[in-house]
Amino acid sequence: GLLVHNGKPWLCGSADGLFGLTTGTVLLEIKCPSSIRNSLIVDITRNVTFVSYLVYVDGKLCLKQSHRYYTQVQVLMYILNLEECFFFIYTSVDNVTVL
Repeated sequence: GLLVHNGKPWLCGSADGLFGLTTGTVLLEIKCPSSIRNSLIVDITRNVTFVSYLVYVDGKLCLKQSHRYYTQVQVLMYILNLEECFFFIYTSVDNVTVL
């Protein structure tokens, strides 16, 4: 469902999931890019990504800060007052989780 910020009702979003860890509640966002549905998401041997929203920074796979998915995650984390998100990408031959 739609999650609405208590103090800012114009700020809202929809999470794919929430789950609990010993450290607290974590946001889950899932993407299944149809443009590469039968392909790899990343080539870890060459630090190359095949989706526009992932980038390697100092050898670590990250969500690109200039992409709208980064904004989506940040807004949802703000609405829910969370500090952690698992961003999961799935294709028929690969899956990647960005923390």
